[in-house]
Amino acid sequence: MSPYVSDLAGSPGPNVAGFDRGEWADPTDNNQYKGSANVFALMNTDEGAGRILTQAAIAEQLASEGRYAADPTGSDSRAELERVGRLHGLIDRGVLEAVQDQYDDKAAHAQVIYDRKEAAFTALSTMGSFGIEKLPGGEFVNLMIDSSGNSLQSAMIGKPPGGADQAALNPPDFQRDTYNILRAVPEMPMEIRDQYGKYFDESGQLMSWNEMVKTEPDDIKLGADCAEMFEVLGGTDADGILHAYQIVVLTDG
Repeated sequence: MSPYVSDLAGSPGPNVAGFDRGEWADPTDNNQYKGSANVFALMNTDEGAGRILTQAAIAEQLASEGRYAADPTGSDSRAELERVGRLHGLIDRGVLEAVQDQYDDKAAHAQVIYDRKEAAFTALSTMGSFGIEKLPGGEFVNLMIDSSGNSLQSAMIGKPPGGADQAALNPPDFQRDTYNILRAVPEMPMEIRDQYGKYFDESGQLMSWNEMVKTEPDDIKLGADCAEMFEVLGGTDADGILHAYQIVVLTDG
C-alpha cells in the first residue's frame, strides 16, 4: 500500500494505476478518513508491514512540507498542509488501533506505539540522500531532512512517552512542524526577517531550534512568533496541520 499513501490521505498521487479510492477511504465525507485509518490499522497488525507503510507516509509528509516551503503561496499550498495533518492522524490512529488490545499496561502500550513510529522514521532518515532522491518527491524530502536538524524527529513522531504514571500516546510536535517548514524556506522574505530579526543569524538563515529556544525561552511566545511568521509567509493558518490531524483522530462522528 506504500505507493498509495497520498491517495489514502485524500490526494491523488502518481503511479496509482488500478487503485480506486472511491468513497470507502472517507465514507462519511467529513475528512475523518475512517476507511484509510482501517487500512493503516490492518497493515500495522504486522510490525514489518506497518513500518513500511508508516515510513512511506512520513516520506509523503516531508515531501508535502518541502513543496510548501518551496512555494508557500502556490495554489496547492493549503492542500499540502492538510495532507501532512491527515497522515499524522492516520499514522497515530492506525498504530493505536492495531496494538490497543495487545497491552494491558498503559506504559507498555504507549512505548510500543512510539517505538514503531521511531523505527519507521529512522528507516527513512538513514536511507541517505541518494536513496531518498529516488522516492516520490524525494528532493523535497531531502530538503526537509537537510534543513531541519534534530527538531525533525519530534515534529514527525512526537516525544517519547513518560513514566508509567503518565504514559500516553504523544501526538506530533506541531509547533516544531511549523518551524521545520519555516527553516526549509529557500529565502525568507525580508518582511519577516525585519520583524523577527532576533531569530535569524547574520546570513539571514533562521536559527536552529535550540538557538531559537535560547533566544526566546517563553514557549508560548516562541510558538506564537513561529505561527505569525508562518501566516505572513504563505497567508495560511499555522494550525492547518493540527486541525486536519484532530479530525482524523476523532473516535466518534
